[in-house]
This record gives sequence, C-alpha cells and structure tokens, in this order.
Amino acid sequence: MRALLTISIVVVASCSAGYCSEGGQSTYIPGFQDTLAGFLPPPGSYFQEDLFFYTGNARRTVRERRVEEAPHEYLPIQFSIFNQVTKARLWGSNYAWGVIVPFAQPDLTGQRVSALGEMEIIPIMLGWHNGRSHQKTWMVVYPPTGEYNVNNFVNTSLNHWALEFDYAYTFLDPKTGLEFDAAPGYTFNFENPATNYQNGQEFHTDLAAIQHLSTSWGLGAVGYIFFQTTGDSGSGTMLGSFEGRTYALGPILTYRTKIGSVPVGLTGKYHGEFGVTNRFEGHSYWLNISAAF
Repeated sequence: MRALLTISIVVVASCSAGYCSEGGQSTYIPGFQDTLAGFLPPPGSYFQEDLFFYTGNARRTVRERRVEEAPHEYLPIQFSIFNQVTKARLWGSNYAWGVIVPFAQPDLTGQRVSALGEMEIIPIMLGWHNGRSHQKTWMVVYPPTGEYNVNNFVNTSLNHWALEFDYAYTFLDPKTGLEFDAAPGYTFNFENPATNYQNGQEFHTDLAAIQHLSTSWGLGAVGYIFFQTTGDSGSGTMLGSFEGRTYALGPILTYRTKIGSVPVGLTGKYHGEFGVTNRFEGHSYWLNISAAF
C-alpha cells in the first residue's frame, strides 16, 4: 500500500466553479474531493483532468434578475488542474500551491454557451502525515474570470469574487487497504455587482469510504453534504434568502498504475442527490485522470 501513497496524485484543492451562483447552484460544486483527499504528496508537479457532467431540475431559480420556473440544466465542465508541491517548509509541511482552469458548456432549458469558467487560485496548501492519518488544509480564491453578460440567459461566470477555506482528513491502513476521507470547507461569497445579488455563505463536506483491493484497484462509496449557513442578500434577491441545501450518495472506482515511469491515476464516481432545497436536484458523473512528474 505504500506504493499507492507514492503514486497517488489527488492533491487538488476541493473547489470547482459552478457557472451560476444565483441560479440555484453554488460557487463550490459538491463532491469534488474523494480518495486521499487529505494526503499531500512529496515535492513535484502534479496534473489532473477532471470531466464533470451534471443533469438536474429545479422548481424555480433567480437568474440575472429574472425568476425562472422549472428550469432544466445540463452542465459539462472540463477542469485542468495543476499543483506544485515545493521543497520549501512551512509549519512542518511542504509548501504547495495550485491553479484550476475550468471550461464549461452549460445548457439551461435548451440555451447553451461554451466558454472559460471561473479560475481557482490556490495560493497556499499544506499537509501533514502521522502514520495512518493524513491532513491537508488550503485556501482558494475565486476571481470572476469566466464569460458574463447580465443580458444573457446563460453564463459561465458567477461575476463575483469568493474566498474559501478547506480542510481534509484521510485515514488509510496500509495493511488492510481500508480508507476513509472527509473534506469540509467554507465559502464566503461577495456580491454580483451587475445584479446586486450576494449568495449566502456555504458549508460543504465531501466524504469517501474505499476498500483498496490491491495497489491498483479500489472500490467504495462517496457522498456529500452542502448547505448555506446564511441566506442570500441584496436588492436582486427576488425570492428572498433562498437558502440552499443538498445531500448525495454514490459509488466510486479507482485505478492506479504507471505508464513508463509516470504514475497515473483514474477515478470514476457518481452522485445521486436527495433532500434538496432551493437548488437543482439531479445526478453528477465524474471521470478524473491524473499524472505526476
């Protein structure tokens, strides 16, 4: 199982940009973290491609100062993720940083757009190891880098800044191959100046339980909890505080190997949502491909 830790490159920050915070979604897409969420690997360069597909429906949402009744959403996003773990030491950890670049193609009730989403900047990431326990913490800055026009029905930008603080814990027993992960985070959203709509603060936790059957294969379950801790505010809140909440469960399959001397990882997972309030409710599918250099 030590080889599993060595080639694991799931060092991404637990963040991903939804394309419309006001439209019944959130800055962070729940379920982003999974296997070895709390493990910071040795110094090196790590690259990952995440393919995310979501389909769902909402009772109603507020979008660009308009109330939309019964919208349907299909949302594919491709995330290009780069992390650099340096040899520099800070508070007993190697210092790491990263950046995530999403390309989104949201389709809302038949209207579609393709463009860059909100980039995610991780200026600091730290991790610690203690036997079978691994911890990681990081900060994420969401600048409004996507495409946005207040007159458009669909956009790939939130058109506001956000700041997020995240933590992840991983328990991995090298003898039995049993793994548990928990990755809570908290997001502070700022106002969209074009609509005077400020999404409430958000709490999210991604969870995973995996049995590694060998140094290559793993099988388990994933889930997440998401809820707003404060309501939406501003003159653009046409439906009031509109606090969102959702839960999800599903399976996960992992595979680790090497192509030449390059460690490569594949992860596939599914989330089915339930207990949803004031958000889209549906299904998400993930395929993650990662490599370490």
